[in-house]
Amino acid sequence: MKAIYSIPLIIMLSGCMDMPLRWQPTEAQKRAADLTVTDLNYLHPRVAEGSKLVIQEATNAARATQTYVGLPKERPTSLAAENAAILDQANADAANQPTLIQGAEAAGKLAFPLIELLLTGGISIGGTLGAKKVVSVFQNAKQTAADAQLKYDDTLTAIKEVVAGIQNLPADVKAQVKAEQAKSQSNGTKELVALAKI
Repeated sequence: MKAIYSIPLIIMLSGCMDMPLRWQPTEAQKRAADLTVTDLNYLHPRVAEGSKLVIQEATNAARATQTYVGLPKERPTSLAAENAAILDQANADAANQPTLIQGAEAAGKLAFPLIELLLTGGISIGGTLGAKKVVSVFQNAKQTAADAQLKYDDTLTAIKEVVAGIQNLPADVKAQVKAEQAKSQSNGTKELVALAKI
C-alpha cells in the first residue's frame, strides 16, 4: 500500500527537485510562438544579405518552438494592436510554474488512473486464464490503490488548507509563524514548504 501511495510523488519528483511537470502551453503562448515564425518569415526577404543566415536560423528555431507548443486556435497577424497584450500574457503564463502541491495533484491524476488500468488489465487476463488466485491478488491491489488515492487526495487537501491558512494570516502573524516553524525545520523541509506555497 505504501508503495502505491508514493508512486505519484516519485513521478513528480523524478526530475531531482526540478519540477518535471509543466503546464500545457496556453493559447497566448501558442499565439506568441506562431507570431514569432510569422514575423521572421516577413523579415527574411527584407534583411541585408549578410543577415539572411541569422534570420533563417532564428526562423528554424522558432518553428521548432511552434511545433512543440502547437498552433493556436486563432492565428495572430504581425503588428496587430492586440499583439502586445498577447505577448504580455504569454510571458506571464510562461512564468507560472506549478507549485509542489499542483505538481503532486497532477502526478496523482496521472499515476492513479494508470495504476487502476494496469490492475484492471491484470484482473482481465487472470479471469481469461481462469487463475482465481491471480484475480484475487489484483482485486485486492486495486482496492488498496483506490484507498491510497483517497488518502492521497485527502492529504493534499489538508496540506492546501494549512498552506492557504498560513498565507492568509496577517503579515505580522504570518512572519511569526514562519519564524517559529523555521526553528524546527530541516533545510529539506524548508525547501519543500517554499515549493508548496499556492
